[in-house]
Amino acid sequence: MSLTMSFPGKLCAAGAFFLVASAAFANENYAVTGNAYNVNNNLLVYSEYYTDMNHNREVTVNYTKPDGNIFATKTLFYTGEVTQPEFELHDKRDDEKVSARFVDGRLVLSHSLNYSTNEKTIMNNASMVIDAGFDAFIQQNWGKLTTGKKVNFMFALPTRVDTVRLQVREVATDKTPLAANDNPADWRYFVITPANRFASIFADPIYLAYSPEKYLMRYQGRSNLDDDKGGAWDVRIEYQYR
Repeated sequence: MSLTMSFPGKLCAAGAFFLVASAAFANENYAVTGNAYNVNNNLLVYSEYYTDMNHNREVTVNYTKPDGNIFATKTLFYTGEVTQPEFELHDKRDDEKVSARFVDGRLVLSHSLNYSTNEKTIMNNASMVIDAGFDAFIQQNWGKLTTGKKVNFMFALPTRVDTVRLQVREVATDKTPLAANDNPADWRYFVITPANRFASIFADPIYLAYSPEKYLMRYQGRSNLDDDKGGAWDVRIEYQYR
């Protein structure tokens, strides 16, 4: 299962994200760009384009094929804790819909596919991390992580309408597939794995690379999107900011 990565950015003390514009997609409304490459053959399979946060504290993410056609759209709602953005995702290829929303203070996870909808209400959600909130969580725990501590957290998995306890820790350059000779020497590398080694609900580890300014630069692991045949996509996503 993936962390459904969306909306990378720098968390400031006031709890908002600083976004910087990207020249990609020939649209000045897009703030951050992520290019996803298949880890097996290094071919570009899709791109992610993030708008700046609007006055309603909403961010739109458009997912496009290499030819530029939009095949899925996500909207994130930053109305509460930055580690808990609500979201709605619609994959137009098979009409799949995924969401995490708060209803009367309770977190409701929903997954709809093939005319069937599954929902689950999470009662204990005070410390739950949702979707892109893992980026804010890492930023908030930067001091602990970069001094060798492991940090556990609960993560929502709307496609499974379930939750899982995960663990994030920093790793050396020889312990991550994201290290490369042309990467800046001051990048920091992290890995996210199940906190319980018997948690089969989570797939392979998620590898992350951050700049010293706490910007997410690389992500490698299971995509939050299926491939065109409905199977899993294992990708390396490279993010660009300006």
